[in-house]
Amino acid sequence: MSISKEQALCMFYALEHTDKNVSALTNKLASLEDLELCYLTDPEHPVLASKTRIFASPITYKRHLSKSEPLEYSEKDQLRT
Repeated sequence: MSISKEQALCMFYALEHTDKNVSALTNKLASLEDLELCYLTDPEHPVLASKTRIFASPITYKRHLSKSEPLEYSEKDQLRT
């Protein structure tokens, strides 16, 4: 199961995942400017880290995909049926 950035944001603040909460929390996160939501090993345990730290250690700090972000697809990534 993948956790979207919006779901992780609600999980981090321990709020129900609703459009209203997502909107309010997205604005709250944006106001923190240098911080971004990410996870270390388990997507179900979101943490806040500085963007500099995330970009410096992308293997350690993984970012959740937003529902509105397109997935990157390469030829080696194929759907299995």
